[in-house]
Amino acid sequence: MVELYPEVENLQNYYKSDTIILKEVRELEDKKYSVALTNKFTNGFGKSTESDIIIYTKPKDDKKPGDGYVIYDSKGLCNLSDDPIYMFAKRKGYIQGDTLTDQQISKKYSEASTAIISLSLKFYTYLTENVTIAK
Repeated sequence: MVELYPEVENLQNYYKSDTIILKEVRELEDKKYSVALTNKFTNGFGKSTESDIIIYTKPKDDKKPGDGYVIYDSKGLCNLSDDPIYMFAKRKGYIQGDTLTDQQISKKYSEASTAIISLSLKFYTYLTENVTIAK
């Protein structure tokens, strides 16, 4: 996956897939494309899920687009809805709306992760300095 999507390592998770249906390919600027697809996956218990994903591609080599393409970003490839740091990031405004791509969300997720550690340390300091437990 890293060979096709080098920045996938920045993502916290991504959907599994056993079937992909291409819906639309749109040309963007500078030999880039967006590819809309439907992703389907059936787990070992027979439960099927379906999700809409957009991947953004660009040539591996700008001077030789015939040598193939790589994915430089995506939208909808990840599902962080149950992730506590993601929920914190949404609540605190790090992540707003639903227009961000997966790489943009990943960056905001990292910022929120740093912030939650800082807030946790402040809370720990407050507790140790201001709360006493009586026997």
